[in-house]
Formats: sequence, C-alpha cells, structure tokens
Amino acid sequence: MVRIDNPKLPRVHSYIDVPLAGGFPPDEETIELSPEGRLRIKDGGVTTNKLADWSITANKLHPTALGRWRFAFLNYLRRVARVSGTDYNGAWGVSWSPNGRYIAVASWNADAVEVLEFTGTSLVRVARVSGTDYDGAWGVSWSPDGRYIAVASNYADAVEIMEFTGTSLVRVARVSGTDYDGAAGVSWSPDGRYIAVTSFNAMAVEIMEFTGTSLVRVARVSGTDYDGAAGVSWSPDGKYIAVASEAACAVEVLEFTGTELVRVARVSGTDYDGAAGVSWSPDGRYVAAAPWYAYAVEVMEFTGTELITRARVSGTDYYGANTVSWSPDGKYIAVSLDVANAYEVMEFTGTSLVRVARVSGGDYITARGVAWHPTAGYLALAILGRNAVEVTR
Repeated sequence: MVRIDNPKLPRVHSYIDVPLAGGFPPDEETIELSPEGRLRIKDGGVTTNKLADWSITANKLHPTALGRWRFAFLNYLRRVARVSGTDYNGAWGVSWSPNGRYIAVASWNADAVEVLEFTGTSLVRVARVSGTDYDGAWGVSWSPDGRYIAVASNYADAVEIMEFTGTSLVRVARVSGTDYDGAAGVSWSPDGRYIAVTSFNAMAVEIMEFTGTSLVRVARVSGTDYDGAAGVSWSPDGKYIAVASEAACAVEVLEFTGTELVRVARVSGTDYDGAAGVSWSPDGRYVAAAPWYAYAVEVMEFTGTELITRARVSGTDYYGANTVSWSPDGKYIAVSLDVANAYEVMEFTGTSLVRVARVSGGDYITARGVAWHPTAGYLALAILGRNAVEVTR
C-alpha cells in the first residue's frame, strides 16, 4: 500500500487511472506519491510524473482501458489538531456544533464538559464546567440550533442541559436520581424540542421535552430488554429512535408517538453482543450498529417494521466496536474500536462495507467517541486511553 499524506488529495479509498507508455505494468511497490500530488512511477530507475484522476473503487490493482492501469490506495487519516492532558482524562463523548465551529467533549474521569473551538489547525478551549455534577460524563449532544448542549453523566446519574454563550456553559435544566442510574447516551430530536436518554444501570430509555428552563418526561420504557442501554440516535424525521443495549445484546427501533415509546423493530443475540453504538443514516433508511463483544460493525435497513442486515464486517480488527457515526452525505461510516485501539472509515455501498481509511496504535488507545463534521469532512475523536481529543481528516 501507499501512504497518502497530501492534504490536497481526497481522503477516501480511491484509485488512479494512469497512462503508461509501452503498457508497462508496475506493481504497488514501484508506486509513490509526490508531495505535489503527482503519481511517481519508477520504471527501471527512470522516474516519470503523471497527473492523477481520482474516484472510488475496490482495494486492488487491475487493468482498465488499453495502455492504462488502475492503482488503489488505502488512505490514512491525517491528524489536523489535538489536545491532551489531565483535563481530558477519560475523554469519551464528542459532538460538533451544527455550524462546525465547535466541539463539545465529555470526559469521564475528569468529570468535565468542555467546548473547544476548531480553527482549522488547532483546538482552543472556550468554555468548561467540571466537578461532581459531571462525574462520569459520557454522552454529549449539541442542539440543532447550536444554542444548547446536553450531557449524560454516568456516575452522577444525571442529565443536564447547558446554554453555550460563546464563552461559557450555563446550566438551564437538570434531572438526576435513580431513574437515570448510569446515564449514558443522549441525543436531540431534529426539531430541538426533545432529548432521548439511555440509562445503562436503570435499564431504561426516556424522552424528555426541553421547555427552555426544565426537562419534562414524556415517555419511558425500561426493563431487561434495555439492560446496559447505551447508544441512542434519532431518525432524521424525528419519528423514531434507535437504541443499542450492551448487556441485552440488542438493537431496537422505537416509535415516538408524542406520549409513548412503542417498539417497532428489534434484533438481538450473539451477533449484537455488547451493542454499544448506534446511528441513523442521514436519509433515515439505515441504522448502523457497533456490537463491542461481537467484534463487528453492521448496517441494517429499517423497513418500518423490521431491521434487515445489509452489510457487516467482523473480526479482531473490530474488537471493541464502540461508537458509530454516518458522514453527512450518507456514503461513509466512522467507527471507534476500543480494544483494537483504532478508528476506521468504511464506505457503505448498499450491500457491503469497504474499509477506506484507518488509524491505529499507541496514540489511539481505548478509542471511544467519534463524530463527523457537519460539512467539511473532518472527524472529531475522543481517545479515552490517551486523555486526548483529536480532529483528523
């Protein structure tokens, strides 16, 4: 494979069609990419430069038209900005503001929620709250209007809404207690009226209306079917929520009627062992799930009454699959891999998941949160084992 570090080139799994004099068929070891973005082909010690045309294909080298060869490349996610240290101890959840300017971060061990401004090359703190009220801060979600941040604190057994003023985070609503034991996931409805919350230990999923000054329960389900409820995601039309329950080994879709949560589809069993993360596709047709102990990432089509598997990858490369996030155009899925110490981007073709980029190793120990930028193709990463937050592309 060829490592691609040129920021001018697209950071997806791509191919190059290259015209070659005399039909010389080089192998991948003879290929380099110059800093200027030209393909450099070494032929018997003679180096020639050819301009590259890019698009998507499978990860192979194969002939195309007469006199041309196609070369596939596995792109590497490139770090753009990073902060680390005890202030980010146990960094877990990340969420982009709708305008893509800020990142909200929940840090599990630092008992903190922070807003970082992304300048394009750096991450700059602009607001922070910390203390026992945020003990075990886990899930974080930005409201659709960019005004509020919701956070679920696992050890504080609490859910809170804070207003982001641009320079500070101000509490405007909070609920706590045994009903929120192990509060984990939090997600705003597309209209910004409601938040969905999962409580890991309370084995519950709840919808609360945010009035501007308070959080009011409007619907709740609980029981062993929601044991270890963790990931939660609203459908783009606001009609459904998807829930991943780790201990129940299940992924479920619930319809929100305005006053109730009604189960409409569910899958469970060893294929969903440790189901942790879940995310709706932007078109509302698919649900992506990350089953931690099943070493897998799966995409299911939601028919309105069923969840049907359309693509799945599994194996040790996906050990500890944790958080999943769809790209805004619905073409790609990013996943954090906690035990594999990695982040990966896959293209969803409709019938398969194809790896297009991956980072792994010591800088990504205990990879947790991942979120796509709303427009620009960046990924925000929360790296629990390195007490770090990173933006990559």
